[in-house]
Amino acid sequence: MTLKVCKFGGTSLADASQLKKVKDIIESDENRRIIVPSAPGKRSDEDTKITDLLLMSREFINDKASFEKTFDKVKVRFEEIIHELKMNFDLENEFMEIRYNLLHDVSDDYIVSRGEYLNGKLLAHYLGYQFIDPVAVIRFDENGVYDDQATQALVEEALQDVDRAVIPGFYGGTEKGEVRIFSRGGSDITGAIIARACKADVYENWTDVSGLLMTDPRIVKGAKPISSISYQELRELSSMGATVIHEDAVYPAQVAAIPINIRNTNRPTDPGTFIEAYSRTKDDCSITGIAGKKDYAILKVMKNGINKNKELVDSLFQSASKHGINYEHMPSTVDSVSLVLPKLSKVGTLNTLIDDIYSIVNPDEIKIVDNIALIGVVASDLSKKPKIISTLFGVLGTLGIGVKMIDLGSNDINITIGIDNEDYEYAIKGIYNAYN
Repeated sequence: MTLKVCKFGGTSLADASQLKKVKDIIESDENRRIIVPSAPGKRSDEDTKITDLLLMSREFINDKASFEKTFDKVKVRFEEIIHELKMNFDLENEFMEIRYNLLHDVSDDYIVSRGEYLNGKLLAHYLGYQFIDPVAVIRFDENGVYDDQATQALVEEALQDVDRAVIPGFYGGTEKGEVRIFSRGGSDITGAIIARACKADVYENWTDVSGLLMTDPRIVKGAKPISSISYQELRELSSMGATVIHEDAVYPAQVAAIPINIRNTNRPTDPGTFIEAYSRTKDDCSITGIAGKKDYAILKVMKNGINKNKELVDSLFQSASKHGINYEHMPSTVDSVSLVLPKLSKVGTLNTLIDDIYSIVNPDEIKIVDNIALIGVVASDLSKKPKIISTLFGVLGTLGIGVKMIDLGSNDINITIGIDNEDYEYAIKGIYNAYN
């Protein structure tokens, strides 16, 4: 029998009507046997996520009335879902335990994981599936670092005699039972980890959109959907700002060659996007997608022959690392090396870095180009498709947009350009239209 692991996001589980849709989706395919839920998301723009309510409760610990009022909102939200679904079920014991722990100085990881925990309990009962607490199967070490090898063994053991299960996303635990979390969006990661561990045939990621779009629909109205994309192409788009699926969720599925299918809970018949091992780019002028981000700075370090001096280049990287600064790209020439950095909120940090570079590298000059937007165009085998490159720079020339930085990725699927922030949306629209 085929096995599908299905992760459902917060909007898919926001209220009783959404849970009914989820149940219909699961029951429409007997292969959907392992379910990974998020915490209930917003029901409207004015609503508050369960996770945020739990954090707010913690903030009000010294104000009993505000604490009880905020924590009651969490209880009421789940109780309304249970009532509307006419379930013979309650979470009172769980609420009592969480309330007690909130008042006795538990970790933030514990607090922000309770929405997934409660929703997992509820959904397991609603579906008639077994509940498995991730604390028992998703392993972190004492320093909060995810342990892949231990997790693989624990998941395999837990599911050995289990046909259908609900395993909440976002969190796991140490050997001592202490809760640890992934970064926000981590339910995507849990789903991929579980899919890999139980050797799933497909990992379905259900959300509120019908797959990935070629670019940001807030900039390009009616942007076309992507029917198929490679794991590596998706990681590139995600790193540049595409946010349908957490970029770290791709790797576990990728190493196990498990296709990921992005689906829409509200339009379950839409095929969505398949993320697979290989790209299906149609021809030599077709791209997979466009993504980008604003607010970068380019730090240009100029010194005669610097690109040939490995020790100086290494010192430059070490200096940035010492100050906790991660660079996105490193374009270089014979006499210059540039670091493309996220715009630093603390001016002092940048000034300290520059002082450090002067003392270590002794450059001829340092320049800073600020207010830069990065745009990435993704397609397979870019170096073999000159039409894609010529089209990109042709449209920028036609639009009169100057290019501050160019970087052709070493994996040959991504070309990144740096332009002025003010040209960002204009450029995205022009580039998209040039390929469609």
